Amino acid sequence: MRSNRLRMQILSLSRFNPHHIRIKMDMVPRPESGLFSVVDKLLANAEKTPALQTVSLRFSGSAHKELRRDGPCVVELLTGLFSACVERGVCGRVCDPDICPLHGHLRQWESVVTTTHTPQACQDEKVEELLRHGGVPPSLRPRVWAYLTHSASKRIDGLYADMEKQTSRLLLSDTNRDVANFARRHTELSSSMLTKILKAFLAFSKAPYTPNLVSIAGLILLQTPNPEDAFWTFTSLMTTHLSAFQSRIEEHATLVAKHLETKDPELATKLFIDLAILPVSLFRPWFANVFVGTLPDEHLLHVWDWLLYQGPEFLLRTAVAILTLDDVKTALLEADSQAAAMTIVLDLPASLLPKEAEVFVGKVFTVKW
Repeated sequence: MRSNRLRMQILSLSRFNPHHIRIKMDMVPRPESGLFSVVDKLLANAEKTPALQTVSLRFSGSAHKELRRDGPCVVELLTGLFSACVERGVCGRVCDPDICPLHGHLRQWESVVTTTHTPQACQDEKVEELLRHGGVPPSLRPRVWAYLTHSASKRIDGLYADMEKQTSRLLLSDTNRDVANFARRHTELSSSMLTKILKAFLAFSKAPYTPNLVSIAGLILLQTPNPEDAFWTFTSLMTTHLSAFQSRIEEHATLVAKHLETKDPELATKLFIDLAILPVSLFRPWFANVFVGTLPDEHLLHVWDWLLYQGPEFLLRTAVAILTLDDVKTALLEADSQAAAMTIVLDLPASLLPKEAEVFVGKVFTVKW
């Protein structure tokens, strides 16, 4: 039915012998649907549209947002939808970022990360707009994270190589075990590279080793293949946000518990009175590891994107958001023991979370702090 309607619209339009046909869409088309095959043949027929020079696509609404976030490029879509028109030469083969949501979004991020690396610049409204509308492109995440942590301002040429060569007295067998466990869950990761980054960080910062460092450095390395870049992003993140935050985890846990008492007294009573769970026991694993190992990959990356932009308060809001999600809350209220509730928290089933990471982050933003 939709195919016939679109075909009739194109046939009607072709009577005017247009030079340019622009098709506007509010949904991302799927080439495999076959919806456009008839239209493709009509537009590729030079006898029916002899003056036609260009076929283009424009997107609005949810389609524009989806393409900004996930692609594909408009040229790829045109090639898939209008292969006969491509043969005729009326579909562009070169992407125009002014038209393509994906490459327009990439260009905007490129513009941001190549500007001056200052804390003020990182809080620019443009950054927030890009985060809210399309998020961080995976291909640019290493540079965006480096930008948001101001790592360029802390970077000292040659220092990483010097630190990496030093043998830290604090890097003991426990570290090797923790790294091996993390690498086992992330087979694409180089355990030796992660160990080197940890050694360099401990030598540089003089900080004591704690197991959560593996999770934090490991996630950064997963997103930042260059080990020196990963080291400076890791070091900058610990310096600007996490060291101070994690030194006060007990205080933050109490704060979140009090917030939960106000927002959802039924759940707070269940957790902290009926099951006698200490707030610090509940929240320490989340805050120490910055939700690594708790949230699904895409949810986790989105939380980190906002953490680096807004600061550690976003982690507190995330904790409240998780607990008050309908399915998580129901599971916790049905828990018949402290151990059962802690199992849910420590091994949070993905099935209890919104499927889309953007929807989950939207829930976090509903938490007022």
